[in-house]
Amino acid sequence: MQHSRFTEQQIAFVLEQVARGASIDDTCRKADISPQTYFRWRAKYAGLKPAEIRRLHQIEEENKRLKRLLATLLVVKSTPSGAALAPEPAPLRSGLPVPIAPTTGGGNRYWQVLSGYLAKLPSRPGLDVRPQVQTALRFAQAWIRTSIMARAAQLRGRPLADLGTQLWAWMRKTWRARKVLILCFASGLIGGFAMGLAPTAHDDVGNRPLPVNMSVRADSFGDLTSTMDKGWSRPQAWGRWMTAGTASMMLGFDAPSRGDVELLIEARARLAKGQPEQTVIVRFNDAELGRWQVPEEARNLRRRFIVPAAVFNKSTVAQLTFAFAGRAPLSPVFGLEVVSLRDARLLHDYLGFVDSCKDGKLTGWAVAQGTGVSVAASVDGTPVAAAFVSKMRPDLAAHGLPKDAGYELTLAEPVPAGTAIDVRFANGRPLRGSPCKL
Repeated sequence: MQHSRFTEQQIAFVLEQVARGASIDDTCRKADISPQTYFRWRAKYAGLKPAEIRRLHQIEEENKRLKRLLATLLVVKSTPSGAALAPEPAPLRSGLPVPIAPTTGGGNRYWQVLSGYLAKLPSRPGLDVRPQVQTALRFAQAWIRTSIMARAAQLRGRPLADLGTQLWAWMRKTWRARKVLILCFASGLIGGFAMGLAPTAHDDVGNRPLPVNMSVRADSFGDLTSTMDKGWSRPQAWGRWMTAGTASMMLGFDAPSRGDVELLIEARARLAKGQPEQTVIVRFNDAELGRWQVPEEARNLRRRFIVPAAVFNKSTVAQLTFAFAGRAPLSPVFGLEVVSLRDARLLHDYLGFVDSCKDGKLTGWAVAQGTGVSVAASVDGTPVAAAFVSKMRPDLAAHGLPKDAGYELTLAEPVPAGTAIDVRFANGRPLRGSPCKL
């Protein structure tokens, strides 16, 4: 089947834009689709969420597979019974298992035992290898029945020594002729079991895959054009520049997140000499995640912001906004390359320090997986509102840390003198030097 170049999130986003009042022609032009495609999507997916659209696609694929399987069964049923004893089974051209009638006697008993073991194999969403293993075992069963047993019947009644010699010669000949096929079969069988038993990232409730796992590129080879909402230049091979004081992009998600979400932003900076320092405010919907200081020298930028679960789960469609804290520069200075979202619980290699706590401000540096990351403040385990601002720290480079990993947390409301303030990462781990007293 020829798959669409549009993901379920992109289809749902286009339909929701029109449902919110956007023009069909404008939306189709931004999405690079024809109006006929939009009306076909609306008739088929109207009112569905991305996860429901994906489930509909899976049902359609399953129906087509069952139709092909039914056609194969009808062909096999109409075939004479002698044809089922062909020396070798036909190759899998359509990916469908070739039905093989169960044997009688001992072979059928062994097959029942194997089927019992297959039923006990663990199954994970998207990684259930039992159908593939069952198909492979059926082919092995047919090959054993039609080849080895047929050869044993030919040798029946001969002396035991002669029988062993001829059987050994036949096995060596078979190995030389088909060793590549046998090795491929064995490696595929082992690999299938390994994939089925390997641990995967799953939600801690309901054993569902993590819903937050996406990357959106801003370059000319990236995702759906309408993902970039407004305030951006024309796409280039690397990404897009901000051309206004505010620029935004739309993001669609499959399902709510069970915890905080890591937002990794890869961007560019090119401040000209003499231009004032620029700071970019990063907002997720209406919530401010932090302020990102743009360095004076032109360079590639990377920073991780943490989206609280309560903010992320407000809607399945979110607006990610970048805005200059002051007056917009005369020429573009901030360019977006890639935006990635992952479950924050998958982050590791946290490093950080609280340098000082005074005048309602907490300063220090924080890194996760080699990139600066935002942190949060709390008092007695209760989060407190605090504005996060990244700071350039040239002294960190001597220790192998990014220069823009510094931070400043400014409390939104004053707290009593002597209050202990905790500064923590997204996984709840405190920074060194925390708690500190104001």
